Amino acid sequence: MTATKSILNIRAIILLSFSMCLSQTVFSITTTWLGTTNSSWGDASNWDNGVPGISDIVIISAASNYPSILANQTIAGLTLNSGTSINLNSYKLTVTGTTSIESATVNGSGLLKITGGTSHLIKSSTVNTPFNLTMDGSSGTSYIDDNTFNNPVIIVKKGTGGNFYTGKSSSTTIGDTYNDDVTLADSSSSGSLYFCYDGVNNITGDVSYQNISTTTYLFDRSTTTITGDFTYDHNEVTTTLYTTYNTAADLTITGNFELTGINGHFYFGHDSNSSSISGALTLRRSSGNYNTYIKNVSNSTTGGDIIFEDVNALIVKDCSLVLDSMHLDDCNTITFNTNTVTANHGLVDLNTSSAAHYYCYSNNLTISNMYYSTSGTSGYLHTGTNGTTSTLYGDTHVGNVYAWGTGSGGIMYFASRGSNSISGNLDIIASGAQFQLDYYDSLTVGGNITALHTKGSFLGNYSTSYLSVTGDIHVTRNSTASNFTLSSSGTLDLTGDFNLTNSHTGTITIGTSADLTLGSDFTINNTANATLSVGSASDLTLGGNLTINSTGNAIMKIAVSATTFNGSGNFTVTNSGTGAVDIASGAGDFDLSGNFIMTGTQGGFLTINDNTGTFDVLGNMSISDINNHFYFGNNTNASNISGQLTLRRPTALNYHTYLRQ
Repeated sequence: MTATKSILNIRAIILLSFSMCLSQTVFSITTTWLGTTNSSWGDASNWDNGVPGISDIVIISAASNYPSILANQTIAGLTLNSGTSINLNSYKLTVTGTTSIESATVNGSGLLKITGGTSHLIKSSTVNTPFNLTMDGSSGTSYIDDNTFNNPVIIVKKGTGGNFYTGKSSSTTIGDTYNDDVTLADSSSSGSLYFCYDGVNNITGDVSYQNISTTTYLFDRSTTTITGDFTYDHNEVTTTLYTTYNTAADLTITGNFELTGINGHFYFGHDSNSSSISGALTLRRSSGNYNTYIKNVSNSTTGGDIIFEDVNALIVKDCSLVLDSMHLDDCNTITFNTNTVTANHGLVDLNTSSAAHYYCYSNNLTISNMYYSTSGTSGYLHTGTNGTTSTLYGDTHVGNVYAWGTGSGGIMYFASRGSNSISGNLDIIASGAQFQLDYYDSLTVGGNITALHTKGSFLGNYSTSYLSVTGDIHVTRNSTASNFTLSSSGTLDLTGDFNLTNSHTGTITIGTSADLTLGSDFTINNTANATLSVGSASDLTLGGNLTINSTGNAIMKIAVSATTFNGSGNFTVTNSGTGAVDIASGAGDFDLSGNFIMTGTQGGFLTINDNTGTFDVLGNMSISDINNHFYFGNNTNASNISGQLTLRRPTALNYHTYLRQ
């Protein structure tokens, strides 16, 4: 009896367990809409396999009545065949699996929410309700193309793989129309979301994109118009971002365009397309040593900025930008050309160890303060040229320009070729890199030129070089400097003063085979054992006074071999060093309207007009404290002093004194 009860108990337990398993098992069926009775979703007579449940797959086929839901529904899959429709009224239809809507219509004010599945197709349809679609899986491809969405749209890509295209299907590339806001998000670990990939896309509303995924393609080969703002947050995830990168792409945005948190290679625009933004433009990446290409991009409204730090390869070309600031820092390579930029602040910085040449040219920059810098150990940064001699380019700057060579090596060639202009001031620091100003052609500066720690040359080595400065030129050389040349060839026109302060050895050359016209005063203050050469083999015209104060043992050569020296003011040299001084000892003519005054200990050889030129001073001529050999005049032409002549040697010294004609 006991054994029989035990057997019965075991059977009961088995039956109970089986019953519980049956109650927990959900069977998926496919049910097709017939619509034979009415449009009620909940009427079983309208379905061939019963009213769909949470795990069922729904197919809507052609019928005399189309479904209308009267409560929130959840199903596992949905297919709307061609010519069909569904009315959500004010309710939510959630689809947890694959969805296909082709040449169909979704009506109502509710929400069509697709939360899963790896391969979706929304094509040639009209969606009149808010629409959410999520692709979630490790593979598969989803497409949205040739649709009209009349309410807000949310598109999400998740999972570990697969690709999601909008503006494209497997067989068409027509594009979509969105008549409300679009929100995009991508958190997948592989695959890409291609938004507005192809075709003609029109969006009337704002677009926002939150991306923490891999490679992203925006407007890749489409013609897209957004009547609203576009906001993209890359959230500092390392990835590559392509925007209108294909030759067929054109982008028009009537609002603002903002891409922030970029942390990877960034490619925006193409040589053969255009991206036009009516509002403010903001592009930002904080670090990463990645490529940055911006081509054929324009915007029309201030308020944004372009900030890229630590750039591997920089290309910015054919852009028309209105910004608050443009900051392109630590670039390993640079191509910056044919751009029109309006901003308060601008920076282009070359930081490289490669001994290669990089170019900025044909730019029109209305930037209040524009900075060019070389901060690396090597490299050659050129402005005003692309490196060829056959085509002249040049740059136009409206505002102040700062050219800073602060790296340990390399050369900056500023305003190297073509016609260059700066409406404001030019500030130069060459504490590390060599500096060349106006190497081949022309530069016009509307303000002052201030040069600090300068090594290198102004006004290049070519007869075609032309430098015109409306303001003053101030040059300061200290212990970091080497040789310095101003106008080794070409022409210099200076309206204001020229001031040179030198505290370092080396050679300072001002005018060699050049035409120098200085409209006001010319002042040199020297405290080093340097060599000063002014107006050698040059035409030198001074509108003001020439003043040289030297406490170092400098060798001075002034108007030596000059074609002409024409001074409207006084010529004053105060020299307490022992270096030799040579003035007007060439075949040219020396004409001075003011007084000629030399004071100091004059410890070196002093030679004046010791060749075949003429020497005319309309004022007085006074030389005191001659403490070495003194040679004045030549046997060919007379030296004429209209005023008083005073020549003094303070003590009986055993030196030569030659006075001729």
